[in-house]
Amino acid sequence: MRISAAGFLSKGARAAAWLIAAWAFAVPAAAQPIESAGLSLLFGWRFQGGDNRAWADPRHDDRAWAAVDVPGLWSAQGLSASRGYAWYRVRFRVRDEWRAVPLAVSLGRIVNADEVYLNGVRIGGYGIAADGFYDARNKARAYRLPASALDPAGENVLAVRVVNFSFKGGFAAGPVGIGRAADVEVGARAVDQVFRGSLTVQVAVMAAAALILLGLWLSNRAATELAYFGASIGLWGVLAMADSAALFGVGEPLLMRGLYAGFSAMVWLWLRFADALAPPPQWERHIGNAYLALVPVYLVLPVERYLVWVDPVSQALLAFALLLVARRTWQAFRSRARHAAILAATVLFVLGQFAFSELPIRLPPEFNPAALMMVVLVTIMAMLVYRQFTRRLAEQNERLATLQEAERRRIGRELHDDVTQQLAAIKLRLGTLDRANLDADLRDAVAAADGAIASVRALARELTPTLGPPRPFSQLLGDYVLSASRNGGPGIAMSVAPDADAALSGERAVHLFRIAQEAIGNALRHAGPRRIDVTLANGAGGLMLTVADDGAGFAAGDAGSGLGVWTMRERAALLGGRCDIDSAPGRGTTVRVRVPVRAG
Repeated sequence: MRISAAGFLSKGARAAAWLIAAWAFAVPAAAQPIESAGLSLLFGWRFQGGDNRAWADPRHDDRAWAAVDVPGLWSAQGLSASRGYAWYRVRFRVRDEWRAVPLAVSLGRIVNADEVYLNGVRIGGYGIAADGFYDARNKARAYRLPASALDPAGENVLAVRVVNFSFKGGFAAGPVGIGRAADVEVGARAVDQVFRGSLTVQVAVMAAAALILLGLWLSNRAATELAYFGASIGLWGVLAMADSAALFGVGEPLLMRGLYAGFSAMVWLWLRFADALAPPPQWERHIGNAYLALVPVYLVLPVERYLVWVDPVSQALLAFALLLVARRTWQAFRSRARHAAILAATVLFVLGQFAFSELPIRLPPEFNPAALMMVVLVTIMAMLVYRQFTRRLAEQNERLATLQEAERRRIGRELHDDVTQQLAAIKLRLGTLDRANLDADLRDAVAAADGAIASVRALARELTPTLGPPRPFSQLLGDYVLSASRNGGPGIAMSVAPDADAALSGERAVHLFRIAQEAIGNALRHAGPRRIDVTLANGAGGLMLTVADDGAGFAAGDAGSGLGVWTMRERAALLGGRCDIDSAPGRGTTVRVRVPVRAG
């Protein structure tokens, strides 16, 4: 096994666990409310869905508006926006001792964009530029209250225009209050730094998971589920890095388009991952293709338009796809399939992401759903790695067992076809001794016994070429070629590059020798060649072993049907290389084995 899955699992999971632990506890601990010595704004807020710039006017009558808790998402309080827009208003007075102090208002984190007005004067906003829209949900809002707009002696009106096109919108987290400008701004920067750090950890965990999964896929290209899941996690990491810009108030509409398009591509990769684990009917594959078709739509349409019209279609497709994958998961559990737990974990992961980001769920402020999602993600990764590791280990054990069985069959065939017949001839000769020709008969029996002994010794040398001190490949091959040539066979020419032996360790030399031995033996037994050329060269692409004969050859379709050919290819795979066979009737056979050079 060229890549150690056990090493990946132990080191990667340990590092990810430390990163997640730090992430899960750092954000709630650092995001404690900023102490506002001026005025708390936790009460008295009014809410109205819709959009009207006149609502920023302090003279507007908002007594018919709904009362709303701040911080708190409007969906969690049974309220709704209109076409993605809503307004908040609150009235406050400035304490006498704070009238000469520069003040600022802290509004915590707002999902997703906002514009803030003090007595009808716009004092700031994140996520809205010329009525365009981009997401700034993670930015801690802190706006200075200009003295020119503030009424130090009377009542002031703070109006907040909020834009959000999903189910959850409004004030996601505090602190909400008025205080010294320097204190409020320092606290907002501290919250921003914590969330930026959390995104950095998130990207690091996803990058490690993606590299582990893609590395395992490179070691076994047949495991396409690892490729799809690793690619989806890697794309998620790229999107998270883009989020670190977009969601902190420095995004642009084009960046937001890329984020939504990338999310659609990530969902498509996840669906392909589920398909690789449990192949669906053909019509179910079209759901994933429809999701992929949304990518160019997101890149072309204006952000605020597709958030109103296209995003609901995307959410509906995702919900339908989740139902289909959940059905396959249930079927896998009923049939006790090995991939059932992995499918269930991924469905839980996607459902959790959907629930925490879109459904009207109100969570305690100390709960970090993203950390929980990362725990699920790393769990899925560990399950995939373990599943892949156990499967590869089982395959290797099966290969070794097959190789051992092949060796036993070859030994049995050699003993039956050669040694047994010679011993039978000796027995027959001894049973028909003629006293008149006793000396001649004994001499024939002794000669037959000598032949049987020589055959057994030759077989022993083939089976145990490495008995005694370790020997280089050239010596192992040379002894075998010399023994094969003594039996009156064809001429065997051998050429080994001077630096080839140094590139082969003991076990690798034995494996390569066995391949050459099998190729030469096949030619001697089946092809009837006049000449066999054996070459080992060390080039830029690795070691190249070539065994070419001018014998009878065979049809291309028969190249993989023999046990000996299968054994050579398996040994080459164990060395990290490949074995190619070129043959045709009447044109001889050429066996080429290329293996990478490794130190040690």
